[in-house]
Amino acid sequence: MVLASHGLGGHIGALGWLTAGLAEAGALVISVNHPNSAWRDFDLREGLKHWMRVQDMQAALDWLAAQPDLAARADLARIYAVGFSAGEWNAGRKDARIRAVAAIEPALTYGLGRSHARDLVDQVLLIALGTAETRLPATDFTGTGSGLAALLPGAEVEIMAPAAHFSALPPCKPRGPALLAAEGDDPVCDDPPGADRRALHKRIVARIAAFLRL
Repeated sequence: MVLASHGLGGHIGALGWLTAGLAEAGALVISVNHPNSAWRDFDLREGLKHWMRVQDMQAALDWLAAQPDLAARADLARIYAVGFSAGEWNAGRKDARIRAVAAIEPALTYGLGRSHARDLVDQVLLIALGTAETRLPATDFTGTGSGLAALLPGAEVEIMAPAAHFSALPPCKPRGPALLAAEGDDPVCDDPPGADRRALHKRIVARIAAFLRL
């Protein structure tokens, strides 16, 4: 079973390509919209309380365990978590039921130390999108960034390029980049030259499925 957590200001649909792909690979997937941190339900101050995200996931897991029909279809000895960007915060909130975590572009990990890393799950896959030139400072977990990767020496690290942080979001319509630029919004439709979101998504799904042994 896989629990899925979206990024700051996202929603379950934004990771639909990932959750559907993992379901096709054989997982029972539960995806949650985080209160105060989802599209059309957003409060930045409340949304940055990362520990609330973990509580949301735990509540979803508790709910499933209480549903006889669903629980009978899930292997409760193989419960994993996946997430994108801010959806990968779990510091100090370890749940013994979660056996492994696949983190796509974990964000806002500056300030974590050895004490925080001791509370994380042992099996971790970190996926970085893009080269040093295209990575956002908030999501750079390498030695020159937050240093999260160094705190998890046993983690598997996968760098996928050409890509950028927002390449993990669904493909945009052709006019998307221009419309967002005109509105002064975040460039969520911009990808580096040569990037192909659909192909990247398939690659991410395959890598995570292999990591989780689906």
